Amino acid sequence: MPSAKGRHRFGGPCDFKGTVPAGTDVPLQLVLELDLTDKKLPIASKKPIKRLPLLYPFKYGIGGGEVQYSVVSDTKVKILYMSSPKPDAPDYQYLEVDELPLLSLDLVPLTYEEARILAFMGIDGHFRPNKDDRAILKNLEKVSYIPVGGRRDHIPNAGHTRCRNPKCIYNGDYVFFCCLAMVPAIPVGRDTSFWHEYEGGDVHFCFGFCHACGTVIAFNVCS
Repeated sequence: MPSAKGRHRFGGPCDFKGTVPAGTDVPLQLVLELDLTDKKLPIASKKPIKRLPLLYPFKYGIGGGEVQYSVVSDTKVKILYMSSPKPDAPDYQYLEVDELPLLSLDLVPLTYEEARILAFMGIDGHFRPNKDDRAILKNLEKVSYIPVGGRRDHIPNAGHTRCRNPKCIYNGDYVFFCCLAMVPAIPVGRDTSFWHEYEGGDVHFCFGFCHACGTVIAFNVCS
């Protein structure tokens, strides 16, 4: 949730090298930067890195681009795959801003009731929340809730995930998608206009990693 002293951040400038796809001058954009030294974070890395950037190709793929990259160090990433390697023409870009507005975030554990309703909604597409459940969901929306970590065997409308890392033993095959974060089009302050074409839509930007090679895979889904 938003916090002036939060150790994680949404949006803002990205100082990682390697975010510009080959042959272009339009970089990937930072959605979340997670501080891996935070003991509350349900995510760990085998690499000696302290920062995990979650990047998305907002100006590629006409709103539905997919990207896969490795985090080389605390200052560099390497793009492994772009579903749409050329940037969209300016009139077709789903995001107009060069970076999302900065928002500092802190991790807050879910209550049992919050976790229960989110779990039911995540695994059962026919589940219908009651009045109390809807109140819980509304409160989560107010605090710009972003789920981080946690097991998700199924992401509605996502389909199967392929690994595109040439060095992975499962390159080109379907892999288990280990979810890192599911980021909705949250407001910053009360503003959502920066989302442009995504504004008002039920979209989630999904970030996870291949269970075999550990490289980051990102795409979006709408319901």
